[in-house]
Amino acid sequence: MKAEVTIEVTEEFTEALKRKLDRGLDDVADFILTASQELVPVDTGNLKRSGIIEREFLEKAITYQAPYAEPVEYGRQPGFMPPVEPFIKWAHRHGSKDPERAAWAIAIKIKNEGIPPRPFLRPALVQVEGQMGRIMQAQMDRGD
Repeated sequence: MKAEVTIEVTEEFTEALKRKLDRGLDDVADFILTASQELVPVDTGNLKRSGIIEREFLEKAITYQAPYAEPVEYGRQPGFMPPVEPFIKWAHRHGSKDPERAAWAIAIKIKNEGIPPRPFLRPALVQVEGQMGRIMQAQMDRGD
């Protein structure tokens, strides 16, 4: 005869673990959004305000929805002529004496030279990498 103890992972345990993991991912997503908000370039504040977290169970996406979020984060290669109208508005806000001329000059420069990236979301992800274990552990340690 033998003495034996069987250890099983029950469905109830698995579901409870998934719920804690989901809450931990919510906390990580919140951390990333907050960190990126501190890094995002601000002119009108539209880009900063466009940051959201899309939350599904066990899946989170931090997204900036302003139409220019991608070229700000990743830059843009030469060859693409951006729309001029936003630059006219920008030139007005910044006191240009000839906003239309300034806007066309900016757009043409971007077409010819591209723009360098000004990352804000990727550095925020790097910041959270060192904190992720602690953030997730805090959810695992909660008693609910």
